[in-house]
Amino acid sequence: MIDVSGHTRPLRRDIGFENKDISLEINCAGYQLFNDIDFVKRRPAGRLDYQIIYLTKGKGLFLVNDSYIEADAGSLIVYKPGEVQCYRYLGKDCPEIYWVHFTGRDCEKFLNERNVIQRFYEIGSSPEICLTFKNIIFELQLKKENYSEVTVHLFKVLLFMIERSIKVQKDVPNIVIPGMILQPLIENSL
Repeated sequence: MIDVSGHTRPLRRDIGFENKDISLEINCAGYQLFNDIDFVKRRPAGRLDYQIIYLTKGKGLFLVNDSYIEADAGSLIVYKPGEVQCYRYLGKDCPEIYWVHFTGRDCEKFLNERNVIQRFYEIGSSPEICLTFKNIIFELQLKKENYSEVTVHLFKVLLFMIERSIKVQKDVPNIVIPGMILQPLIENSL
């Protein structure tokens, strides 16, 4: 297993952190590759903060709206505070994920503005989304001057990219020009 993460606070709690005194704060973010072990996370009472999980390779099993969904690479899961969280990865599938936990009084507003209102999306592969996750993790690890503001800015960019990917998956038909299919070009340009 490979596990790389960055955190705002030195203390780590499985229930997370809530901070309604500010508009938006990134609590932590990370990357995990489960190449040799199975992993199960159960949070019957959820967390105090929000969580977004982006599955980039392999597959996972997620509890979403009281049902289990087997999600493939390119899936995005959104958990809100207090929602039951249960998910599983099998090492044999070599799942690779990025995740971020965030809090603040305006989280719901930011998600709604970017139309990230459901619990589950199939958004496809996006190197740009992965790079944005990596930059958030990097900022949280180094904690250079203004890192908190930078992570919030990067998170807002992440939400724009997620919104774009959701729209592409819903709205872009396969356009056929004699001898050419444009859909793969659109997917690769995200």
